[in-house]
Amino acid sequence: MSRQSSRVNKSPSVLTRGAFLVSALFATALLVVEFLLRPTVFDVWVLLLGVYGALLLWRPALFLFVLPALLPIASLAQWTGSMYAEEWDLFALLTAIVLYTKLAVRPTPVANAGPPHGIGAVLLGLMVLSYALSMWRGLTPMPELDINALTDYHSYWNSLRIGKGFFYAALLWPLMRRYLCEGDASHSRLFAAGVATTLGMVSLLCLWERVAFPGMLNMSTDYRSTALFWEMHVGGAALDGFLALSFPFAIWAMLRTHKPWATALALCLFALATYAIFTTFSRALYAAYVLSLAIALWRGLRNVAAEKNWLGSAALFFACVPLVMVFLSSGYRGFIAACGLLVTGLAFSHLWRSTSSKARFRALLLAPVSIALATAIYLLLPKGAYLAYGAFFIAMALLYL
Repeated sequence: MSRQSSRVNKSPSVLTRGAFLVSALFATALLVVEFLLRPTVFDVWVLLLGVYGALLLWRPALFLFVLPALLPIASLAQWTGSMYAEEWDLFALLTAIVLYTKLAVRPTPVANAGPPHGIGAVLLGLMVLSYALSMWRGLTPMPELDINALTDYHSYWNSLRIGKGFFYAALLWPLMRRYLCEGDASHSRLFAAGVATTLGMVSLLCLWERVAFPGMLNMSTDYRSTALFWEMHVGGAALDGFLALSFPFAIWAMLRTHKPWATALALCLFALATYAIFTTFSRALYAAYVLSLAIALWRGLRNVAAEKNWLGSAALFFACVPLVMVFLSSGYRGFIAACGLLVTGLAFSHLWRSTSSKARFRALLLAPVSIALATAIYLLLPKGAYLAYGAFFIAMALLYL
């Protein structure tokens, strides 16, 4: 065994185990404070918290899926009025308590899971210092803690509400780094599946919200989707940031799935996420969407080029040109429809290569019939274009199933 391998895989030192224990005690203190700030001490969320704690003792890596999946639904501030202590906070703190205690009592060596170094350590330290100074400026002069201190945005204590998200992420970051660096590919897939799940839930919430208020296809109003991000009732970009960070996982789902039913689910996730993004009317989010597609296209070009399929590379590259033209002529609706056709076309190409020559010949014979049927639906039925487009997606899903 080499010197580097023995150094990387050695057990944590006593100082590291002490840091784990201090982190667990710190998370315990925060959990007690969160419980005291909640309007009800015991409810169904406490039962769920107990079940989650038992699951962590059984399979610690489950937090990689559970915490992202709970993000859009484990916050009931719009019903409870608790702005500073949210239900998701309890799950995050319990994760830190259970896993840090386990690492302090029975540590396990993990390769490449040490603290950051170099420019990464400098940037992380600057970010922590920036947040700490900002919270200190917001809290000074130290306000009086009374019954009304934690009920509005104008209180000095609001700095804690704004900054707690970053410090919870910093508290969980060593655990994320440790479990994702274990070399077990299932941990990475578990985390990606959790983010894809939460993206699907948020996209469905946006769809439900649009159907309930302005209408699913009514893009003429300036109503912006908020899902269950209650902080956006006074504006902000909570949903925008969430979609920008999670949308690449929809592309990941399409690229990594191989089973037909999983591919159909990935296509639905991509379509729902695209709809949610375009109902925010956020130009920065649109730029993030295009950037994600560009990176995916670049990866696709690399894969196709590795197979020396230069015709496919050119087709993928020039497929983006009509998207710009469609957006300029047809606006958001046409652009969404064109993106959907492009994605399903790429998915259909894989299905086309795996079918026999007879099946391809029958498909070519049925293509004019399908076009004629879609044209009839468009001309004869109200909202026929949307119905024909939906039928197209349903047919694609049935082909994969």
